[in-house]
Formats: sequence, C-alpha cells, structure tokens
Amino acid sequence: MAGIATRDLKQFLSAAVEVMRDPGLVERVLAACEKNERAAEEAQRELGELAIEREETRRRLARDREEQEEALRAARQAWVSEEALRRKRLEAAEAEVARKKETWIGMDARLTGRKASEEAA
Repeated sequence: MAGIATRDLKQFLSAAVEVMRDPGLVERVLAACEKNERAAEEAQRELGELAIEREETRRRLARDREEQEEALRAARQAWVSEEALRRKRLEAAEAEVARKKETWIGMDARLTGRKASEEAA
C-alpha cells in the first residue's frame, strides 16, 4: 500500500464500518453532497451576475462621465462664444463713442471757430 497513509486508511475503514451500521448514512451523505453542489452552483451563478452588473455599472458610469464632460465642454464653448460676442459689442460701442466724440468736437469747433485738432488736444 505504497502512497496511502495509515491515517487515511483508518479513516476510510472507519467510514466503511459506519456505513455498515447505518445503511441510510450513504444516502444522507450523498444528499448533503448534492445540496453543497447546488449551493456552489448558485454561488457561482450569483458571482457571474454580480460580475455582469459590475461591468454594466462601469460602462454606465463611463458613459455618464463622458456625457457630463461633453456638457461641460459645450457650456464652456457657449460661454467663450458669448464672451467674444460681448467683447465685439463693447469694441463697437467704444468705436461708436469715439466717432460721436469726434463728431461733437468737430461740430463744437465749427460753432466756436476753433480747429478740431486744437480741441482734441
């Protein structure tokens, strides 16, 4: 009996003696083994479902993050465009004020007889 430990042989023989004394023991042990197998299969199935849910959650979070970043980019671009438009309006208003100032200086000079260049200085 090479390779079999005495302890293992004693346990096997002990189990055989118990089976001989209680014939229902084998059925109970087999039922317990089947129950354990079903529990292990259920646990594996649940682990698979959890892995799927985890992957779906990861994808949803990535998609949500991408959508949020896109919304932020769009908002920033809108702000930049609005700011550029405000600056153009301000520059146009400043140019209009400068033009009106020159017009008023010219009109004042004609009415008072002074040169427009003297008034501007």
